Amino acid sequence: MKIEISKLNLELQTRAKNNEAAIKEYAELMKDGATFPNVKVFRENKNATPYLVDGFHRTAATVLNGGDTIEADIIYGDRAAALTYALKANADHGLRRTNADKRHALEMAWKDREILFNGEMPSSRQLASLCCVSNFLTHDFIKEMRVLESNTTRPDATTCTEDHLE
Repeated sequence: MKIEISKLNLELQTRAKNNEAAIKEYAELMKDGATFPNVKVFRENKNATPYLVDGFHRTAATVLNGGDTIEADIIYGDRAAALTYALKANADHGLRRTNADKRHALEMAWKDREILFNGEMPSSRQLASLCCVSNFLTHDFIKEMRVLESNTTRPDATTCTEDHLE
C-alpha cells in the first residue's frame, strides 16, 4: 500500500544516524529502476499515525529523488510491538549496523523498558535478545545505566559559588 512519507512517525529509528552514502546509492539505484522491499510501518488502528520501523534509508532515498509516497507493509500493533520490531530490524539484513547503532538501540530499549518488559527489569540476556546484540555489550551497558541512574550525588549549594566556576 502506498503511504505518504510526510505522515510517517520517524521516532523509532534505531540507528544512531542515517548513512548518507547508502541513501545516495539507494536513490541512484531507484532512478535506474531497481526495486526495493516495501518499508514496514506499524499503526495501532486505521486512523493512527504510522510508525516507520524498517526502511529509513529507503524512505530517505525516495525523498531525495523527489518522492512523497512509498510502498509500505502495514502491521497493526501498539507502540511496544512497533519498537520491538524496529529494534530487531537490520540485525540480519540491510545495511550493517555500526557499534553506535547497536548502542542507540540499547538506549531506546532501556528508555522504554517499562512497556517492553511489562514493568520488570530486563536481564542482560533479555535485552541482548531484544536488540540482537551480544550479551557482553548488553551486560556492560546495563551496568553503566545502573551506575548513572543510581548516581544521585548533587553538589551542595554552598560549594557552588562563582569562585568555583572560574
